[in-house]
Amino acid sequence: MTTTVKYFLALFILGCFGGSSLYGDTISFTPVSGGETDTLSITLDPLDGAIDGLAGATVGWGFTVDWGATNNYISFTGSSLGSVAPSGNESNNSLLASYTDIIGAQSAPDGIAMGNGTWTEVFDGSAQTGVGAYQISDDAPASAQDTGQLTFNFDVYSGDPAVDSGAADLGSFSYYGSSTTFSVTVDAPATGTPEPATLGLLFGGALVLIVRARSKPEAKDYQSVGL
Repeated sequence: MTTTVKYFLALFILGCFGGSSLYGDTISFTPVSGGETDTLSITLDPLDGAIDGLAGATVGWGFTVDWGATNNYISFTGSSLGSVAPSGNESNNSLLASYTDIIGAQSAPDGIAMGNGTWTEVFDGSAQTGVGAYQISDDAPASAQDTGQLTFNFDVYSGDPAVDSGAADLGSFSYYGSSTTFSVTVDAPATGTPEPATLGLLFGGALVLIVRARSKPEAKDYQSVGL
């Protein structure tokens, strides 16, 4: 039994219940209806999914999506942390203050759906590009780590819904696998930085010296007067 047929059977069974999950790096599948066999590959930026930041910082991932299709279009509906795959759940979600999906808000490069091709974005929290933003808890201890898999949710259409009102929604799917494995590590604060109390003493001492310098009597020339 070929890989494509295996995926088709799995999708047919799960599709009867309104959705399905695809696990792998590059997968080939035939939507429940439509007859076209498509391929999908998603990788993270960085490739190993390992990112880090200080407690309270917001970090995230970029991505590359490779969509191989003849007529079908893909539209992303969201992303999330963890999955139902073996060992796919987060290992330490106490580090997570919040997760904000970004790719789902964009759907595709043109904002609706993507035809055959490649879509790449770097993570930029300000510009809202990338997969999503992970805010580390303010009280997260240094060296603590959270691991898991990012799950990408998407719909497949029989054509471009932006220009074809007759394009059918062929189903909702989820993608996750070894290529979407992630880790978030909490960095230790930089050493050698004065503590707040120390900085206060330094500024206080400097202020005292400035006040003393300004209050010192001016030197005057005195002339002797003989009586």
